Amino acid sequence: MTTVRRAVSVVADVADLDHPAAFAGVALPGLARLIGCDLATFTEIDPPKRIRYMDYPEAALSPATYEAFSEFLHQHPLIQHYATARDGMALRMSDVVSRAEFRRLDIYQHAYRPRPTEYLLAVQLPAPGPGTRAFALNRARRDFTDTERDLLNLVRGPLAEGLRRAGARHHAHRALASAPEQRLAALTEREVQVLELVAAGRTNVAIAHTLEVSPRTVAKHLERIYRKLGVGNRAAAVAPLQLASEPDPTLTAPRLTSPVPTRRPAALLSVPSAHSTPEVLPRAFRDVRSSGSRRFRPVGAKSTLSSKALR
Repeated sequence: MTTVRRAVSVVADVADLDHPAAFAGVALPGLARLIGCDLATFTEIDPPKRIRYMDYPEAALSPATYEAFSEFLHQHPLIQHYATARDGMALRMSDVVSRAEFRRLDIYQHAYRPRPTEYLLAVQLPAPGPGTRAFALNRARRDFTDTERDLLNLVRGPLAEGLRRAGARHHAHRALASAPEQRLAALTEREVQVLELVAAGRTNVAIAHTLEVSPRTVAKHLERIYRKLGVGNRAAAVAPLQLASEPDPTLTAPRLTSPVPTRRPAALLSVPSAHSTPEVLPRAFRDVRSSGSRRFRPVGAKSTLSSKALR
């Protein structure tokens, strides 16, 4: 499979997700295949409260290495750079600090050396609030190339959009589930599916592709939905559903202590009904808290790195 096809595959895999909590479990294997690495992680940092992560291959990291990561987070050269640049673009560790400087840091000695990781390529995704949400690819023997860094930058936008759309779809599912029963009683099961996809922001063509029907058939379904609901357009049809749904924290962050839905295999992809039971992800994110004597310091705290090394 060519690099272009692998990149398209990564984007397509996250584009069909129905819940943001399944995002990392789908994206990590794809990125590992696309660029090649010994270890891939997706980490959410919410200083000074907690760090949570998922690794690929599963359980490749010991909890102790991430506890050390938490302890010495204030030293991390890439996180320091992102806090200043605020662009989130893909960067290698070698783009911001020399290998010798990196190896002198406590975070290398206690968090990266045991993995072992000598070379790192990371990219940030938009995160709610002051936190950080990032992928990191790790290697032990050779650095990442300019082409690999550019490739990660290329898929950054589509990955972020896939996560946003997964949140929108989950919001739409919850809205339909909480809508008054009498409002949905007049609709057929297929019409509920169409309305759910409309609430998720999909076009007629996208709905037709998902349901494996023609756009004209979708338009006919919408005509019947408008007539039954007594409305004249898409916005009016879904507005009460959006009002019925309260904000959900899982739109921007995965669940940490309870099972989460996962993506259906492509061959079985279908739109769940408003009352369907979510599928379960085989593994959950791990929650990490600093447990050593050194206090967790927020990003931006004084570092042992010289300012020259970060220029």
